[in-house]
Order: sequence, then C-alpha cells, then structure tokens
Amino acid sequence: MDNTTTIYLIRHGDLEYPRNEKGQRLLYGPDVRLSDTGRAQIQRLAERLDREGRQLEQIYCSPFLRAVETSEIIAFELGLPKPIHDPRFQDISPGSMVGKLLDDVIAGRIQDYGETDEDVMQRMVQGVEEVVHNNQGRTIGIVSHGDAIRVLLFRLLHPEVSLPSIIELSKDDYLEKGEAWRLVVSPALRIVERKYIGRPQKLWGRGRRKS
Repeated sequence: MDNTTTIYLIRHGDLEYPRNEKGQRLLYGPDVRLSDTGRAQIQRLAERLDREGRQLEQIYCSPFLRAVETSEIIAFELGLPKPIHDPRFQDISPGSMVGKLLDDVIAGRIQDYGETDEDVMQRMVQGVEEVVHNNQGRTIGIVSHGDAIRVLLFRLLHPEVSLPSIIELSKDDYLEKGEAWRLVVSPALRIVERKYIGRPQKLWGRGRRKS
C-alpha cells in the first residue's frame, strides 16, 4: 500500500472586501464572504479537478467563512463528504489590525498581528501532520489562506531553515486566490512531488501579502 498522502493545498477564492468611505480596502476578519468572482474561481477549479480525474476523498478547511464557502463549493461539485473545519488551517489572526488600510498592511507599514508567522507555521504543520497520519494512501484537500499556506510550504520544503519574513516569502511560490498546490507527502512530512495548479507559469512569483 502506498503510504504517501496526496494533498491539494487550496487557497480560497476572491472575497468581498470591506471598504471605507473613500472606497479603500480594509483589513478583514473571519466573516468576510466570497465574491461572485471568487465563487466563479472556485467553480472553475472544481471543474478542472473533476476533468483531470483528481479523486479527492475529503476536504479539511479553515473555519473562516471564505474558506468554508470555498470548500463547500468543491465538495458539492465533486460529490464529497461535508468539509471538516480545522482551526489550525485558519488565516493569521489579524488582532487589532481589522479595519486598517489593507494597502498599509500589504506594504508592511503595519505589523500588529494577533500571532506571529512562526505561530502560524507551527499550527499549520501540526494540522498537516495529523492529516497525513490519518490519510495515508488517500487524496485530501486542505482549504486555507495565502500567508498560512506559504509558511507551511516553506517549512515542508526547508525543515531546518529559519523562517524568513512573509514579505520575503511572498516573492516566490505564492498562490493567488482560487489556486492550489498538489503535494505528495511522505509520513515524515517530506514532499515527494509538487505540482502547481493555477495561473500560467509566466506569472509565477507575483506574490501578494494578505489572503
């Protein structure tokens, strides 16, 4: 029996950004929904997975609404069981920054999150470790968020290297909304195979700060 686990690491779709009276986007919390564009993105992703014969068996997701809606669309389209909500896969806690200008957060001018990047990485790794342990030989989806996915991917690829800043990490391998990585992972959490599912390769490396 194959003891690896295939994981589709999926970033949620585009969302309905809260805005101030000037129309500027604001940093948001867990209750922001997918936009119509986001729903269409995830619909296309689900159709692609179905067309390519990706036999997902279960989806785990962040409990944040945008991730829940993403996972529910995929589960419905592929005829999967109800997604399992796991708080270890949620976005970085925005702390007191909810309502701040999103552009200031993206540029790193405001950095007062409720948890550190290291905290996020540790809980993400813990969640994936449990998923891999419980799903050897299976194909699983995990719906999460841009920064959380990026710190997880870095740790899986570089288990002995100190975690760089998110701004540095976002320069490469960063998923846009509605995109995914297909990872084949060993029981020891080593990536045996990695495939990008999303925008054309010529656009790789154009990262963004916030999920």
